[in-house]
Amino acid sequence: MMGKSKFEKLTDRLVKMSTWKVVLLGFAMVMTITFLQQVAFHLWGTIKVEDLRYMFTAEGLEEQVHFSRAFLIGVIYVPLVETLIYQVLILKIFFYLNYEFEYKIGLPVIVSALIFGFAHWRIPSTIIDSIIKTICSSLIGLILAYSYAVFHLSDRKAIINTAIIHGLLNLYSATPALLFIRIYDMFKSLLN
Repeated sequence: MMGKSKFEKLTDRLVKMSTWKVVLLGFAMVMTITFLQQVAFHLWGTIKVEDLRYMFTAEGLEEQVHFSRAFLIGVIYVPLVETLIYQVLILKIFFYLNYEFEYKIGLPVIVSALIFGFAHWRIPSTIIDSIIKTICSSLIGLILAYSYAVFHLSDRKAIINTAIIHGLLNLYSATPALLFIRIYDMFKSLLN
């Protein structure tokens, strides 16, 4: 019999890690992707630093949904519902089809990630913005689906823990944008 693949070894290590470490690792990875998404939007998309900066001004914040409603929807409701749809439902379909989930989690995780990514396609924006958003959402979906699989394999409240990673991402989603603005301003001042 052949040895375990790197992916299987990684899965075994994550299954043995404490829950908070897996949640923190997943959160760090999705925040990194979100930051890189901001860079890609600035370099190739139509969202510019000035647009991001406006979003965080008093006028920009007034145009957004009331904070408590946004918190309940974006940090609790949406992550839970999306976890149920994009991770639980899709992986349960693979269980139903008698897929050897315990040994081959790659295919269900990839399918889940792609569906998650395409569900976040941005219709009203430009095609390049939509492509950037879909790629980044697929990568985030990959991390969420893989986290769900790890939690599921280790019998650790997979739905709640995956929703926590997603909720933390949504809660702190402004952080990468603010960080990008600071880095942009720093480089801009160095070049002037």
